[in-house]
Amino acid sequence: MKIMRLIKAYADFIETPAGRTTAKRLQRESVAAVLGGKSDPAWETYMKNFHSNSAQLQRLLGNEGTDKGEFMNPDSYGPTILVYVGMGGTCGTGTTMKSVIDMEVGLQQFLDDGVNEATVTGQGAVIPPELEPFLQD
Repeated sequence: MKIMRLIKAYADFIETPAGRTTAKRLQRESVAAVLGGKSDPAWETYMKNFHSNSAQLQRLLGNEGTDKGEFMNPDSYGPTILVYVGMGGTCGTGTTMKSVIDMEVGLQQFLDDGVNEATVTGQGAVIPPELEPFLQD
C-alpha cells in the first residue's frame, strides 16, 4: 500500500464523527514530532501511522541516503516532503492532513517512488481496522 494512500485514508476517516479521537491524536503526535525534529522518538511515533512496510518507514523517518538521486539528498524534494507530512497533522482544531493531500502530484509520487514493492510488513506496521473502509477503491 502506498504511503499517500494511507495518508488519504486517514484524511477521509478523520473527517467523520468516528475519526475525531484519531484526529486529535494525530494532531498531538504531529506537534510533538515537529517540535522534536526527525531524530526525536516523537517523529517515529507520528510517522508510523503512514507506512505499510519497513522501506516506507525508513523513508518517513528520513533514514535514506543523502547522495545524488537518493530521497534525503538536500537538493531533492525528500526533506521538503517530510516537512509536509510532519506538519500535516497540526491543521485545524483536530487535523485535516490537507497540506499533505494538496502537495503537487510530483511530490506525492516522489514520496511513494521505490518503496511500495516490499510487501513484508515490519517495525510496527499495522493498518488500523477503522481505516479499512477508506482504503477501498
